[in-house]
Amino acid sequence: MGETAYAQRLLHLLTPDMPVLWDKGFDGNDFLAAAADTGAQVLGRLRSNRRVPVLSRPGDGSYLSVIGSVRVRIVDANITVTCADGTVFDASYRLVTTLTDARRHPAAALVALYHQRWEHESAYYALRHTILRGRVLRSGDPAGLQ
Repeated sequence: MGETAYAQRLLHLLTPDMPVLWDKGFDGNDFLAAAADTGAQVLGRLRSNRRVPVLSRPGDGSYLSVIGSVRVRIVDANITVTCADGTVFDASYRLVTTLTDARRHPAAALVALYHQRWEHESAYYALRHTILRGRVLRSGDPAGLQ
């Protein structure tokens, strides 16, 4: 079972006051619609080959669109990463959100929020691959989790 299947099982726990952030692996019409139906607000990454119609431009560089039946806003972000050794990587990302009011939720603020999600994911990845020289601790019984 993959991440999206597990995430589907958690959608009933979402509430309208929750922001939901996800990576491009969750880029699917059905999953977006299911998450939006909970009332939670979504901010996620779209696959680079995903094409969506431009309905209008609110003026902050983003544009309003629709994916399936969900009204969304698209934010194109350019990201530059400089590694400790000085290597620089540039990339473009397309973010999707159900936060369609550009005045209340400026594109730059959404990019910064998504960047925070990415930093957390990177930290978890680094921990998972560096702690205990790569050995993974697992428990086969509930008592072992305490």
